[in-house]
Amino acid sequence: DLNKKDTKRDRAGVLVRPIEGPVIPEAMGVVSCAVYLMCLFVFIPVPFAQPGIPRYNDPAFPHDELARLLCALLSICCMCFLGFADNVLDLRWRDRLVLPLAASLPVLMTYAATGGVTTIKVPAPMQAALGLGASLDIGVLYFVYI
Repeated sequence: DLNKKDTKRDRAGVLVRPIEGPVIPEAMGVVSCAVYLMCLFVFIPVPFAQPGIPRYNDPAFPHDELARLLCALLSICCMCFLGFADNVLDLRWRDRLVLPLAASLPVLMTYAATGGVTTIKVPAPMQAALGLGASLDIGVLYFVYI
């Protein structure tokens, strides 16, 4: 039984399905993640090399958009590492819950630093019941909401 602590695990798992399948490596998702990230890294300059977009050293360059893109890539890298670490180290559930929060921090901090909007839309039935408008600015609580 793989759920017991004293059972040794190898680096391959069996697909759980009614038809017998081949034994595949558990960390195979790292390969697809690496290919995906390499493709994204190669195409980082594409949205910023279009005609009409100023050069990087020009003050009109969209630095905030570049920062958001790079932070999103950093979060994806963190989640890929989490998936690999989970397969290799067999993490506990409490660690699996905390690590995605740490992986989302770059996106949240960039959103806060670039002046992101912290309002949420209030559903129409709740507007009348709570006496609120169509939107509600919740400030710092927005990051807890996310």
